[in-house]
Amino acid sequence: FGDWPYAGKLTWVMTSQPLVSQHDDVIITHQSPADVIADIRGRELGQIWLVGGGMLAKSFHDQSLIDDYIISVIPQLLGEGIPLFAVGAQEMPLTLTHAETYDSGVVQMTYRKRRTVVNTE
Repeated sequence: FGDWPYAGKLTWVMTSQPLVSQHDDVIITHQSPADVIADIRGRELGQIWLVGGGMLAKSFHDQSLIDDYIISVIPQLLGEGIPLFAVGAQEMPLTLTHAETYDSGVVQMTYRKRRTVVNTE
């Protein structure tokens, strides 16, 4: 991994590659997103931060395993790039809960997924 940016934080690396961790606090796993979340919650570690690409985000999103989406807009126009979610991600209504603008021009927004209300009448 080179210089690991999350040193000291227990980290799960989800991969289909045969990797071996060089760090005691890094767990390499091939488990499903739901199984990883269950493992983390079983350890009572608190909040979980998902870092990865569009396919990883889609796999957690499609199983409704993400509560808050923190989306940063960086003032740089790109001709192409990696999508936030892989093509085919399920639609989900979100509510803006926080927005912050930084001197660099970055705007960071936090959205929470809306809970569906079941009508019992």
